[in-house]
Formats: sequence, structure tokens, C-alpha cells
Amino acid sequence: MGPASGSRDGSREDEGETSAVPDEIQRITDHETQVWSQLHHPKIVEMIEVMDVEDATFIVSELMGGGCLLTYIRQKGVLPELEAKMLFRQVATAVHYLHSDVRLIHRDLKCENVLLDETRTVAKIADFGLSQFLHPPVPEVGGATTHGTGDDPFCQGSLHYCAPEELAQTDKHTPASDIWSLGCILYAMLTGELPFSDDFLPRLQARIVQGKYDEQPLVTAGVSESAQSLVRAMLTVDTASRASAAAVLTHPWLQFPSGLS
Repeated sequence: MGPASGSRDGSREDEGETSAVPDEIQRITDHETQVWSQLHHPKIVEMIEVMDVEDATFIVSELMGGGCLLTYIRQKGVLPELEAKMLFRQVATAVHYLHSDVRLIHRDLKCENVLLDETRTVAKIADFGLSQFLHPPVPEVGGATTHGTGDDPFCQGSLHYCAPEELAQTDKHTPASDIWSLGCILYAMLTGELPFSDDFLPRLQARIVQGKYDEQPLVTAGVSESAQSLVRAMLTVDTASRASAAAVLTHPWLQFPSGLS
């Protein structure tokens, strides 16, 4: 898989995950804690407590004992379709909640920000430091508001998951960029590699902007046409034609027989 961007390290405690935050990212942390405290969904990691100690901030969150999805994929290589479907649907459900109920764009969806429980059957998303509310403005804790104007620098998240419109700077931040990142995540689950990966940065950026990814790994892994069609629906360059979170959840591949979930 392509290079993984760094995430905050922390020491685990019995009640959950604790992360010590350096001064240089205090602003991002303040934003994250304000946003995170408003999110309540079974497929989003729960924030338990925020502690300010001298010049450091500690975020205590729900403990996810199975590590991140990236590590799990590296261990297994390729996830069987049924397992990928069960995990991915949980992630997509959380994204639909963010887009439809909270009107929030995550802006940094990647395998590292999908955490698993100790059984590795439950997936939840985390890390809201780059998230952005959509219009109209949504109140934050303490009376502040975040407007979601799209004026922030483009592609602040991980390049390998970055949507083409963000690289080309042709559009403001929209939920469609999260869907593109979901497409990269599903591709990684099904093939063990990222759809866009190149050591030469300009070539990598060009491939993303053009939406040119190799479909052969999907074929080699024996991925069903239905799953491939969902990947294509999410990795569509035209944002108007790209699937929405609701469309992702209703895609035939993500449907289970009656009695299964």
C-alpha cells in the first residue's frame, strides 16, 4: 500500500485511548474536540473526556482493541468480500450520518482512521481534526460556529485518498470528497493496495486528477463485478456523477440477505 500518513501516538489506559497533543497542533485539537463532542453514532469512536494538563491536551476515547484497518489489511493482505462488505458498510453508515444528519465533511477518511474492535468485526471512524461543517453554520461547543466555507487549503488530508477536485482546486470542499476516499478504502480492502500510488509525486497527482487507477488488482483478487461497480461509482472524477453516501448504502453489493447484517 502507499505510504501512510502519521497519526497521533498515545498511551492506552483501561478506560480507553489517551493521546497527548503537542502545542503545534493545539488549534486542530481544539477544533476536533469541539466537533467530536457533537457526534453520537455507533460507528464513530466515542470521545470520553478531554483533559488539559499544563501545556498538553489529553483526549480520552473509546478503546478499539483491534487497531486500525490499515494494519489489519497489511496482516491479511486481502479481505474476503463478505468481511470487506460487513466492515465497509459500517464505515459508510457513519459517513452517511455525518453528511445527512450532522452536515459534516470528514476530509481525512483513510484506512488509518478506521478503527476495529478486538474481534475485528466492528469498524468505527475517528480523527475529526480536519473536518468541516457545511452551510448553514452549525453551533460548536462554547457558542462558536464553523461555516464550512471551503476556504481552507485543499487536500490537507492524505494525498493517496485525496479527491481529484481537491487536487485540481476546482471545487469547494463537499461531501463528494469523502466518497472518493471511501472508494480508496474499499479498493484497499479488496486488493491489499491503494488505487493511486506512485513514488513520483507529479505522476501520482496526475493519476488522481484523471481518475486513472488499475482495475486489474480487483480482477486478480477475484472481486465480484458488483463490488467493482461500487468502487467505480465512488472513484468517479465528476462529482455530480459520483455516488452519494445514501447511494453507496443502497448499492446492490452492500445489501445482505434477510436476517444478516
